[in-house]
Amino acid sequence: MKVLIIGAAGMVGQQLLGQLAADPLALGAQISALVLADIAPAALPDGLSAEGVWGDFSSQAAATALIARRPDLIIHLAAIVSGEAELDFDKGYRVNFDGTRALLEAIRQSDNYCPRLLFASTIAVFGAPLTHPVADTHHLTPLTSYGTQKAMTELLISDYTRRGFLDGAALRLPTICVRPGKPNGAASSFFSSIIREPLVGQEAVLPVSTHHRHWFASPRSAAGFFVHGAKIDLSALGASRGLTLPGLSVTVEEQIEALRKVAGQEAVDLIRSEPDEMIEQIVAGWPPGFTADRGRALGFVADESFEHIIREHIADQL
Repeated sequence: MKVLIIGAAGMVGQQLLGQLAADPLALGAQISALVLADIAPAALPDGLSAEGVWGDFSSQAAATALIARRPDLIIHLAAIVSGEAELDFDKGYRVNFDGTRALLEAIRQSDNYCPRLLFASTIAVFGAPLTHPVADTHHLTPLTSYGTQKAMTELLISDYTRRGFLDGAALRLPTICVRPGKPNGAASSFFSSIIREPLVGQEAVLPVSTHHRHWFASPRSAAGFFVHGAKIDLSALGASRGLTLPGLSVTVEEQIEALRKVAGQEAVDLIRSEPDEMIEQIVAGWPPGFTADRGRALGFVADESFEHIIREHIADQL
């Protein structure tokens, strides 16, 4: 099986490569060729060999060059994150929508070719008014440019699949927490910062109320969603190829309590409240939780507790 991972240098991409190195048959078949694509080189775990293609893939020419390799499975993780997409309208649409459409067009224009495509979508395709939990039948109501770009791509994937150009699914990831590394431009970045930084003795800023509830999955689970999605029968999704994945519905207060259980009050005392109106406005429009019935029925599995997520982060990163 030939595999292309776009966005391989990112957090989910790195987790995914680690799982493939640990189990060469994780995707359901032996990988005969692995191509990693990103704006910057991706680290490669021991025991895994791959071709690296580094650069901006938002043009039609770049997308066509990638698809010329005719991968059987394409895992598309690359994106401009939510906060950055909101601040830079042109860049967000160029990368998150135009670049992905170029990829889909390159697939469509290839003769006798119908790959499986797994696209990293987001719960930001939903926005107020919302029920709690949000059912799988809830219509898309994005309230950010990022969510709109992802929702538009979901519709394209459903249509291109209906027309027989590809076999696609848009996997709506929960907010990934605890993200390793430094804070990024995502509006949700603080969800990880208030755990990650105190665990290493650093102060963290909390820009929203502790009563805010959100939907989470760990980095391990995020990578596992794509591993599982590579092996299941996607026709079970029917005409709508957007799939909300299982997660944990947890308040910021519950996050902090889990941190206290794992690392003590000393870590919690490093969290400083500093309200940010823009972030509060963006995050307030995101869903607090989902039924994720379709995802669970297809065998996707959520994390067992937020405390477990923190302990996974310690084991993997610290």
